[in-house]
Amino acid sequence: MITTKACGVGFDDLVKSDSRHSLVLMIMIKACGVGFDTLVKPLPPPAGGPMKIRQEHPQDYPEVYNLVKTAFDSNPKTDGTVPDYLNGLRTKDTFIPKLSLVAQHENGQIVGQVVLYKTEITTAEKTLTQLVLSPISVHPAHFRKGIARTMMERAFEIAQDLGYTAVFLCGNPDFYRKIGFAPTHEFGIYHINDKDKNAEWCMVRELTKGALSNISGTINIE
Repeated sequence: MITTKACGVGFDDLVKSDSRHSLVLMIMIKACGVGFDTLVKPLPPPAGGPMKIRQEHPQDYPEVYNLVKTAFDSNPKTDGTVPDYLNGLRTKDTFIPKLSLVAQHENGQIVGQVVLYKTEITTAEKTLTQLVLSPISVHPAHFRKGIARTMMERAFEIAQDLGYTAVFLCGNPDFYRKIGFAPTHEFGIYHINDKDKNAEWCMVRELTKGALSNISGTINIE
């Protein structure tokens, strides 16, 4: 089974969306504590009251820890390690505070979070720094409200402003294709565990069209 810390989904939300996808959905992941239908719907203002997407601050860490735990505990396919994974991520040089965002309800509650952090593409000549998305979480009470998609799009905007041109993740291709991601092998970039060089679950979204043209190499992401 291929796993990733990108998304601890509400599994019931996934299988309700289309029974034809149930076999694919069983190949999942720790990728995002959000129903995947939340990711692919259009981008109206999040339902359930106004939401503010802002940078996460250190004083938010305890509340975000509990949010991530709640979101990932809603998916029986996860192992409970994602909140600690996020805590550890914040201590690494690859962490970018401006790309750690939360969704805050008008009542002050944090109901979503997303992180983009630095990763490297290794080519024959050099290494290139881009981004990986992991983790992303939404409180189960706020699934299916467009919060995850809204957070991601805001994070991508900030990433572009910081000069990054591509975001990688490991996830379900049936869903992530609908929000602009494509398998990395289509760009000549392969996950180090992809021995056949055709994995659909290792994906990338170009933030700048053509950013990955003429690049061939490997990537090691969860």
